[in-house]
Amino acid sequence: MHSPQRLRAALGDSAPEAKEIEYAVAEAACAVGSGLAEVATDAEERHLAQVREQYLADVINARRMRLAALPEANRIVRDEDPSRHNTHKRGTR
Repeated sequence: MHSPQRLRAALGDSAPEAKEIEYAVAEAACAVGSGLAEVATDAEERHLAQVREQYLADVINARRMRLAALPEANRIVRDEDPSRHNTHKRGTR
């Protein structure tokens, strides 16, 4: 099987679909075989956990504000004057 680097170089800008598939399979096999896929998954999970922890208060606050705004938004929509959406000027037909 070709290495990902050789296939990438061979593909150029316009590669047939079969070559793209061959490249993707070689890339995936290389990532799994070298352990890169597992390391990348572990690093991503650790990073996401840190980001979630760092911004948890902000996420909770944003959700709380959205939920608190819903009753007011419902009231506005319910009480809205439908004539405000009329794009035709009266008496111009």
